[in-house]
Amino acid sequence: KSFYIENNSTNTVLTLSEYTGLEYASRFSANWFIPSPNSLDEEDYQHYWQLMGDYLANDLNTYKPEIVMLIDNDKFLTIARSFANHKNFQDAMSHYTYQEDYVSPDILFGVERVTGNKEVTHKIYRRNKGE
Repeated sequence: KSFYIENNSTNTVLTLSEYTGLEYASRFSANWFIPSPNSLDEEDYQHYWQLMGDYLANDLNTYKPEIVMLIDNDKFLTIARSFANHKNFQDAMSHYTYQEDYVSPDILFGVERVTGNKEVTHKIYRRNKGE
């Protein structure tokens, strides 16, 4: 079994992986890989957006994590918002069904600095049976 939690720090996911013995379902230990449209010219942005969305989709299809937790916050450059129109990422996420929200002050490093709030919401998705 494996899991995926969108996070901006290696501390949370690597600690959870070690503690639970579950594999972290991505080559990327934190969400630093999301390309920002403000930091690249349009051609480079489109190239890296396609590439990184493909890599993340490949990770979800390869590791098949039972649980995927994605940040739901409009003040962050999140995976869900960044790859909302990325075909391969959306195809990979089609194997998951939304379950519930999880709100925590502990799971995301530095959230208060960005949002002014100590809590962050993650949307929890569970892999569909048999997929």
